[in-house]
Amino acid sequence: MRALTPADHQWADERANLLRALAHPHRLEILLWLTKGEKSFRDLALALGISDRSMSYSLTELCACNLVLKSRVEGCTYYTSNVPDFDVFWHAGK
Repeated sequence: MRALTPADHQWADERANLLRALAHPHRLEILLWLTKGEKSFRDLALALGISDRSMSYSLTELCACNLVLKSRVEGCTYYTSNVPDFDVFWHAGK
């Protein structure tokens, strides 16, 4: 067996970060909600009943892994899913 390369370690780190980002129910719920279309920070927080602090942290984690994209329009922050077919993944075990 060959030794792991720096690229192998980087790949493993990226996948671990991705799994960490998905390891919280709030973040999975945010992704599922965003499959319905672009939402503002306030819309997400109200719809999911998540505190602003928790929502902000969760969105930061999801954006850092490129699972969610963020845009600003006239002082309001909007989020969209960057995961095609997340709802298919979500319902795979049902």
